[in-house]
Amino acid sequence: MKNKTLAVIVLLVLLCAGRFWGSHDDGNGQASQGVGASASSEASMSRDSSSGDLLEQKGREGRMLYREGYVVCFDEASKIPYWVAWHLTAEHVDGDVRRSDDFAEDPEVADGPTLADYRGSGWSRGHMCPAGDNRWSRQAMSQSFLLTNMCPQNARLNNGDWKELEEKCRKWAKRYGDIYIVCGPLLYNRRHQTIGKGQVVVPEAFFKVVLCMSGKPKALGFIYKNEDGNRPMGDYVNTIDEVERITGLDFFPALDDDVERAVESKGDIKDWM
Repeated sequence: MKNKTLAVIVLLVLLCAGRFWGSHDDGNGQASQGVGASASSEASMSRDSSSGDLLEQKGREGRMLYREGYVVCFDEASKIPYWVAWHLTAEHVDGDVRRSDDFAEDPEVADGPTLADYRGSGWSRGHMCPAGDNRWSRQAMSQSFLLTNMCPQNARLNNGDWKELEEKCRKWAKRYGDIYIVCGPLLYNRRHQTIGKGQVVVPEAFFKVVLCMSGKPKALGFIYKNEDGNRPMGDYVNTIDEVERITGLDFFPALDDDVERAVESKGDIKDWM
């Protein structure tokens, strides 16, 4: 990944600082994941920012995996990502690289999820950063099929409403020039289902947040239960503030305070249509 793009991605999301994934229910039946210290940065949203001074990490950290097209904060205990973040541009959407389908174990993670873990499990290998967002580079496309970019996901969700959101994000990137995306799994406070000998955790839900800085800044959050569903996209919409409350993550901390408050408190999909 180019340093400039990486810098912006790192800038946009709290990078696993103080994470302890001892999940708890927030009292409304929502999955909530605990986070300790927050990342901080005085850097601006400029794409020319250097990645050197963009964040501060404290306490327990996930395993950072830097790809050409995205960044993963990976939890080696649950064998699924904490989160995956990337910068999606109109140029990336218009790439002509074909889907590779070369699912693979991650050589950087010695005891990571395996192909055998998923085989016969009844769960699909659900991309966090989708293959369709990586058609601009053969390497980026291939890396999107690493299992560290995936979670066990309901097959109908993967091929249905979740896919619809992925496609909508590509349309937004094309319309606005570029967007920033962070997504990942949510865990409830109970014993989690696992798959395979590696005991890969099956999430109960997923989140995704999307930021557009073109024109008047705006952002949307989404929460999807890890189950079959065929509902309008608007049913999954949340404000960024609400997704932060559910996940415990601090998104987009480098935005000016007034901009951050404005974009994170409003979640209206009509603003994006």
